[in-house]
Amino acid sequence: MPVRLRPLEHIALPSGALLDPYDASKPGEARPLYTTQLGGRVYASLGNLNPSTFAPAGPGFLASIDPITGQVEAINLGGTSRHQCTNPGVVRQDSQKLYVACAGDFSGTTPGRGVFEVDPATKAVTRGLVTGTGYVPSGVAVTATKIWVGDNAKPQLISIDRTTFAAADGADAAHPPIPVPPPKPACSPGSMLRPAPQEVRSQSARSPPSSPPPGTAASRW
Repeated sequence: MPVRLRPLEHIALPSGALLDPYDASKPGEARPLYTTQLGGRVYASLGNLNPSTFAPAGPGFLASIDPITGQVEAINLGGTSRHQCTNPGVVRQDSQKLYVACAGDFSGTTPGRGVFEVDPATKAVTRGLVTGTGYVPSGVAVTATKIWVGDNAKPQLISIDRTTFAAADGADAAHPPIPVPPPKPACSPGSMLRPAPQEVRSQSARSPPSSPPPGTAASRW
């Protein structure tokens, strides 16, 4: 009978200089946010934020983790500028590739915001799209023709053409983002169910409960 290996309960993540800090004296912390599985490994997005201000302290990373041995390989998403991706969040896998959304500092104006494709075989970013001013990439859904991206700044969706990796919905005024209507409440104020008038009786009008026969237990709710 084959032995079933169990994942480790605790696995240390990169720290200090391994996180390529912008200021060597103020390295960020590898805060895991989202995970996905591919090829027997777990891929976790690492925020790499300043522990005091929660501002990006270095480029975003994906941690490639072997859950059995605890081996961790850090994949730097910052590119040559070190700023193309900061504060990565949602990560998804499809067709042997990884797709990660980077939110920057959530202002919608600073660098580091976009969606990037990562090849786990080469441990490198293969394609990416930096989102326009005002967009804060959040959730990611990968389909056959498009990559859909939620916007953390507004209730809307933008999309990326999967073949060209160019902006589609949300690219320009002729191709605006798709608005997402807010969820409707289950019931509006004042529409709560109320008992019918004939079903409301005062306590004094109710008949007292009868006692159970001797030797029997009273029923309970």
